[in-house]
Amino acid sequence: MNASSSSLSIASLLLLAGVGCEPAREVDPFERSDNTESAEPLATQPADDLALQIEQTARDVERGKNLDKSVDQLEGLLEQKGLSDERKDELRLLLSRAYEAQGDAESAIEVVEQLLREGASRERSPMREAAEKRLRFLLTGSEEEKGVRLPALVAPPPIATAMANFFKPDAENQIRVDVLVFGHRRGTSHGIFDIAEAKRRELEQSLNSKINVGQSISSTGSWVGLPKALGDAGDDMPRADRSLLVFYYDLADLKVPARYNEYLPMPSEEIAKILEQGDGLVVAKERKNAKPTIVIAAPREAQLDAVEAAFAELRELPFEPTRIKLESKLMPQEIQAGIRASRKAMQACYETALASAPTLAGDVTIEFTIENDGSVSRPGVGSGATLTDSRFTSCLLETFSKVSYPRFEGQTIKVRYPLSFSP
Repeated sequence: MNASSSSLSIASLLLLAGVGCEPAREVDPFERSDNTESAEPLATQPADDLALQIEQTARDVERGKNLDKSVDQLEGLLEQKGLSDERKDELRLLLSRAYEAQGDAESAIEVVEQLLREGASRERSPMREAAEKRLRFLLTGSEEEKGVRLPALVAPPPIATAMANFFKPDAENQIRVDVLVFGHRRGTSHGIFDIAEAKRRELEQSLNSKINVGQSISSTGSWVGLPKALGDAGDDMPRADRSLLVFYYDLADLKVPARYNEYLPMPSEEIAKILEQGDGLVVAKERKNAKPTIVIAAPREAQLDAVEAAFAELRELPFEPTRIKLESKLMPQEIQAGIRASRKAMQACYETALASAPTLAGDVTIEFTIENDGSVSRPGVGSGATLTDSRFTSCLLETFSKVSYPRFEGQTIKVRYPLSFSP
């Protein structure tokens, strides 16, 4: 009976999705006349008998026969415990068609909306797609979208197209683009993760519009998210295997420990040696029965943006280490970050001053020089200050003298940083 049940579900799904499949007029051992006595209630029958009865009910609904009884049976069954999600979805779609055949359009719509609400957290399935088509039909008169999907205004970069090649349709003509990103802390990505859009454009060019593409991108602050990703399992394989893995890597917090070398394209210590020479790096590795791993690396986190921009323009994944030449000078955001890290100390200076001068307020500009070794020298107060309390400014200057920056090459950097204080 299992084989019958399997083929039965396919037949039911064709009916539910609105596909015309009027059976041939051959002898049907399960067909009954309009005068047939009421069958045993659905909820009390064995699973295989239940599947056969659902098929008969689907046929009745399709032909407009025994509608009141079909509605009663379907409503009663949906109240029973122990039904699988797939079975509930199947029954709700059938109930919607029965309501429609009775002329109750509102109930037909509501039962489909309930299906979509309760299934929102589940993976896409043929039943969900059938429900979306049915809802569109009930409200617009057409199962298919009539509009044309507008492409993104900016085309995905070449590397997004290269990465899209690793995502293929499954048996249900679905493409799920899963990406796990470790260490991406910044706002820009130069479009490198526009993989689903790149895939859609590829399918449009091949005139293959029947394949649906979805994308899921998960990002965590550093490599520490890897153990969780390795433990997450999906319907078919662990999440870390079905996903493209992208590691952002620097010589500070984003440096991946050697413990996880098997997930990197090359050993962590070899990546670090290249970065210590001042170059950036992009490199990828194919994994058996899994999506590739990619490393985007720079000596300092602020330099990762330049490496990412170079990576975006590649036309294929770099399975050999590819060095990216970088400028060594400090970035403006790095200077800001050093000062921002000292805000608590500056606030403490001000609160101490307020204790003896509660109305103390005004502006002060701190001037200092950043040396090549990252240290701060010659901190002082610039001209035009309106806040001149000597003990307060001395405290500020001491705070700035303790700020440290990464080493860099080139000329030293002179900085003027205005501050404003009020109670």
